Amino acid sequence: MKKRLMAAMAAYLAIAILAAFTLDGGLMRNGVWVLMAFFAVKSYIAYRAGWTQSGGGQRQDEDERTRIEPR
Repeated sequence: MKKRLMAAMAAYLAIAILAAFTLDGGLMRNGVWVLMAFFAVKSYIAYRAGWTQSGGGQRQDEDERTRIEPR
């Protein structure tokens, strides 16, 4: 999972750097930077919380005994 987090962070950084060199307008460039920062923080929070890609609101380390199985 850490590889995926590092790949996502590298992609966000690459997009932010490309925006710095290619976008002329300050508002658009700053908007891209804010958006990339939002995605980076969101990805880091999801990583620290242990959320899986499929999600469902359950943590990866959740004990099997606490899950309610359908009858």
